[in-house]
Amino acid sequence: MLVGPTPAADSNEDRDKLEHRREWGKVDYFEQYIDENIFEHICDSTNRRSVKYTGKSLNCSIAEIKNFFGIALLTGCLNFPQIRMYWSGVTRVPHISTAMPRDRFFKIRSNLKVVDDDAVSTSSKEADRLWKAMEGKASSRFFFKISALYKSFTYLLTYLSQSSQRR
Repeated sequence: MLVGPTPAADSNEDRDKLEHRREWGKVDYFEQYIDENIFEHICDSTNRRSVKYTGKSLNCSIAEIKNFFGIALLTGCLNFPQIRMYWSGVTRVPHISTAMPRDRFFKIRSNLKVVDDDAVSTSSKEADRLWKAMEGKASSRFFFKISALYKSFTYLLTYLSQSSQRR
């Protein structure tokens, strides 16, 4: 005999969760899957990399890193031939161009770092060739979740465009 919650208890619990989520916005759903600590880690690693190679910190914030990934997701869905087109003239996309200036986007992109190489000893690096993958387990989960969100988003856009063409 299995011991556990009854179906009635499960459904009441599910109803409570659903009622709570009715007030959620887009950001609440996103934060359900992507942990704030991951963005903080990426932000710190990116700033450290900038200091290491340029001598100056980017002083990027967690909000900027979130905007960066949001822009990356959106540009992947729109798929213009050149990234600069999202900020320029006729092809300008306001959601992107107002979220972050073009040069700032490229500056973050060129310094983006998920795993801090200096935090791992040389002997550890030599002992395990997959040290980056193991060191960045949380980051790997982040990118897996981002990938899943991206696929869902592109599926939704494809579905919406097909249904609007049928009308």
